[in-house]
Amino acid sequence: MTNKNLPVVEVHPLSDVVPDDNNVNEHTVYGSKLLENSMRKRGFFRPIAAAGKGVDKPMIKAGSLTQETAMNIGLDEDAIFIYTDGTRPIVHVRTDIAPDSPEALALGIEDNQIGFEGYAPNDDKLAELMSDTKFTEFIQDDKTLNTLLAEMNGAVSAMDYQDLDDENESMAGMEDVSITITFPAKHKEEIIKWLAHDEPRTSAGLGRGVMKQIGIL
Repeated sequence: MTNKNLPVVEVHPLSDVVPDDNNVNEHTVYGSKLLENSMRKRGFFRPIAAAGKGVDKPMIKAGSLTQETAMNIGLDEDAIFIYTDGTRPIVHVRTDIAPDSPEALALGIEDNQIGFEGYAPNDDKLAELMSDTKFTEFIQDDKTLNTLLAEMNGAVSAMDYQDLDDENESMAGMEDVSITITFPAKHKEEIIKWLAHDEPRTSAGLGRGVMKQIGIL
């Protein structure tokens, strides 16, 4: 009897997975350069996740820039594909790097910065996704995903997601208004703390915080 949970490992060209046309992240030039520099110096580290049910070539759902960058610098051949049903975690262990080495520290720092600096959503694609009834019907009862999507379309990225249910309910009747402000980066935490005024650091939370600061709430 075959264990359906047993992963299958194969070797294919990295081009055997295809990008997702619905990916709303167009990536920043700076984030892309950070990833390329890290990959050239320290090899492959960031994962690629793809959906492969019923198709000849799996479609990337996370890691499109990782695939593109790897192929651009010549890491297309002999990619390791792991086929699973999603019931068990996959751990990528780099046997060439010691946990307490400078290389390991650098990889951790770079991985965090690449994700933080590389996000550049396409508002038109996001709006198109949100108008797709197949998707909206799927997520209508998922409060966490609803809140995340609202944050993607808002002026402020969420810094934490405490009290998600309350946060999602509180967004009823609120409208996104984008305001761009510039200030020294060293004061970012103080300013966001002031804006939040003890509210969650999400778009709706910061909106309520500002209204509290000016006496509307």
